[in-house]
Amino acid sequence: MATDREIALEMALISVIKAAQKQEIDLKSLLDVAGDVLVSFPQEDPDREARISAACTEISNAHAAVLTGERAKSTRP
Repeated sequence: MATDREIALEMALISVIKAAQKQEIDLKSLLDVAGDVLVSFPQEDPDREARISAACTEISNAHAAVLTGERAKSTRP
């Protein structure tokens, strides 16, 4: 089950992507740049690759939620 913070972060990410869409920002370019920014996170983090992968998945999921009109989920498996 998701924590309150995880739900809030998911809602925030979906909201930011939706706001960018409403401002007619090119979402593909925005998300590509976000992916590029992710790889700049600390090299010394031993879990860096897994965290970057998980963050990319969350961005992709949030983007899909915006495109499909879904709302943030209140629980996660």
